Amino acid sequence: MTAALLYRIVPPVLLVMGTFGNILTIIVLTRPASRKTSTAIYLIAMAFADLMVLYTGLLRWWMIHSFGIDISLLGNVGCRLIWFFVFASPQLSSWLLVAVTCERIISTKWPHKAEKANRVQKLLRLMDGVLKKTQTSGFGKRQHEQNSTAVPK
Repeated sequence: MTAALLYRIVPPVLLVMGTFGNILTIIVLTRPASRKTSTAIYLIAMAFADLMVLYTGLLRWWMIHSFGIDISLLGNVGCRLIWFFVFASPQLSSWLLVAVTCERIISTKWPHKAEKANRVQKLLRLMDGVLKKTQTSGFGKRQHEQNSTAVPK
């Protein structure tokens, strides 16, 4: 009884607060003065990844416990996309945080060697490469396909 009540009350609060915080982060960091730093680009990407975590993970569980609706059962493509984002978004967010930390260490330890203008361009090229690799990797076909709960064709 208590667990079911918590599953109905806490997720909407976390969704509203998390959405507000991440959108505010995106708005603040996309200002012209902030956009020039590679740290801002990492944090903007992390805010988007965190929004994906909220809406593919937490929202899905809240809908299951509150309404008995599992959006991953709506079709095979939807199931694959949901599970891809459920697993990829938290990983992406974590690795972006690692990248920010590494960049801060490098710029603190060797401030004269860190090329500010080049870092932003290199970062954008790196992110482009990661996105291209993700698009061509055939997401979700391995272990999850064997244990899929999606509706068969």
